[in-house]
Amino acid sequence: GPNSCQQADITCPYGDSCSVTCSNSNACRKTLINAQYSTKFALNNCNDGDLTCNGMTIYFPPHIGNTPRATINGGNHLTSLYDEPLHFYAIFGWLDIGIMKNNDNNLDDNSIGFMHCLPHYQKSCTFISHGWECLEDNNICDDPPTLQPTAAPTSSPTANPTIDPTESP
Repeated sequence: GPNSCQQADITCPYGDSCSVTCSNSNACRKTLINAQYSTKFALNNCNDGDLTCNGMTIYFPPHIGNTPRATINGGNHLTSLYDEPLHFYAIFGWLDIGIMKNNDNNLDDNSIGFMHCLPHYQKSCTFISHGWECLEDNNICDDPPTLQPTAAPTSSPTANPTIDPTESP
């Protein structure tokens, strides 16, 4: 209902999927969602009521092999109105967020939204005001490096690594 998860802290399960549905006025306003360790994440229905998803902070899971594991489905109420900024944390920036559907193709103001990207979220950009990309041209959050860490690291690394390794074995 209205205000149901307003200003809540939601931690999605580690290694499992997570879906959050916000379908009334202020339902997810200023809510923090940590889904960075989930296998999949979906934010649904930010289109019913007023300020449904205004000023949210979301940590997204990283994509795997060019396949995003996060989806935002519907809603022109995922906004940054009334000095309540949106903050998206995604290691590979916009590449981590798969499908962003808007039911009426009309985005409200996102001019104080920020994408934080790269490991440790060391880079960021400002959203364009009516869309889902960085305002600044050639921002690294729009097109970050996409090499992922190894899935099976060495269990006992060498104590004396090579200073100039070969390119291939």
